[in-house]
Amino acid sequence: MADSSSLLSLDMSHPVTIMDGDSESGPRLGGRAPAGVRPSDAGLRYLLSLGFPWLPDHEVSVFVVADEGRLLHASGGLATKELLEVVLHPVRRRSEAPTSWDSGLSEHPLSIAAACSDLREIEGRWVPRSADKMGGRPYFIQGEPEREEPVMELLQRGYVQLLQVDVPAGGPASVLGSWPFGDALFHLFTRWENGAFEWEAFWEL
Repeated sequence: MADSSSLLSLDMSHPVTIMDGDSESGPRLGGRAPAGVRPSDAGLRYLLSLGFPWLPDHEVSVFVVADEGRLLHASGGLATKELLEVVLHPVRRRSEAPTSWDSGLSEHPLSIAAACSDLREIEGRWVPRSADKMGGRPYFIQGEPEREEPVMELLQRGYVQLLQVDVPAGGPASVLGSWPFGDALFHLFTRWENGAFEWEAFWEL
């Protein structure tokens, strides 16, 4: 489990691995949403849940619009609330019964490793980890400053990268279903300030 102190250091991140096995509670991807937790918009579908480091008895659940075309069209900019919703809620197990807002992805636990250096040397340059992780700096695919600037401003305003996750492929898990962001790398940023929860999201092809 990542704690708030490790997430506040941009030089460190927690590797995240999508696994097979039990995922009724804890960090998890796909399948049934947490019991009693639903999006405010009926057009959104569950994606994943993670512990919220500032409140140990809470977690955040991400819901995204079911229309993948709209998500792909929005690639490269900060998410609008019509496309995605992040709900902060007390820790919940998965719902026992299916709901209309369940994910189209199969159910999987997310394994969160201990914090390690977020930087890797590639061709003489130090770059952030491009793999799935909590914390650290966001990895940008296109390298276009006009896209990166709004995201980096979030970090300057006290947001942290709660999650960076790519298309579930090539790992130890056999994930079934369509990744809602196509080939895009998804980033979730959160901030806990003066008792208020705030979030922003970004994905990039």
